[in-house]
Amino acid sequence: MDSWIKEIVEQICVGTILRESKLDSGNRLALICVDNGVEVALKFYASYHSLLKDQELDSPQAFFLALDKIKDLGKIDDTEAKDTKQFHRIRNDLYHRAKLTTVKDRVIEDYVKLARILLNRLYDFQVSDLEWKKLVNETRKSLIRERIELREPVEYEMTEVQGSHLVRMKTPAKLQNTESIMLIIHGFITKYARSPTKEEVKKSLMISGRDISDDVITVRISDLRKTRYLERNQLKLKGKALNRLLKKFFI
Repeated sequence: MDSWIKEIVEQICVGTILRESKLDSGNRLALICVDNGVEVALKFYASYHSLLKDQELDSPQAFFLALDKIKDLGKIDDTEAKDTKQFHRIRNDLYHRAKLTTVKDRVIEDYVKLARILLNRLYDFQVSDLEWKKLVNETRKSLIRERIELREPVEYEMTEVQGSHLVRMKTPAKLQNTESIMLIIHGFITKYARSPTKEEVKKSLMISGRDISDDVITVRISDLRKTRYLERNQLKLKGKALNRLLKKFFI
């Protein structure tokens, strides 16, 4: 990732972090951060592709002029352009007119989505929702001087393979075998409200990109029972096992 794109991404991630904060001014500051990232992305593209003259890029209307030029190129549609302009106007009211306007969570969430669309269309920067959460998490770590461990995102998806109802697990985290098994078991409880069989655990691990042998699965399940992380007669996590997962993973 180019350093200047990384800076834009970080700004948008900071906006997401501020939206999630408990600060009274969190959403207002979030909107300013996201909007500034969008403005830099638009102006840089317009400058690099000679869509605007220097005096136009330096004018107060540069945001709208660049956006219109980019819309004319077919990079964004009318609705996306209209929403982007509306969010920028709200930001201007907050920043220049000192209006005490309440900014709802949905405004920040929608603007972040538009910002990601622009980064994809203009600079071919495309990441999945899970990868985006990872970027936000890394930005959080960078904001904190003291090194602390933050939870990694995990997503579960119900899927059927050859008649078997399985769970596909997605996470950018580096997992130990035991953690992978525990997460799959937790995924079955979350998605199907039941415990899995050992065979379902194995198949779910495979489709999740965690190819663990039968012997290793058997040993790790035995270890989990010895440490009282699993119920004796079924693959169901006990309370302390769930607490361990929740300390490390954002599920």
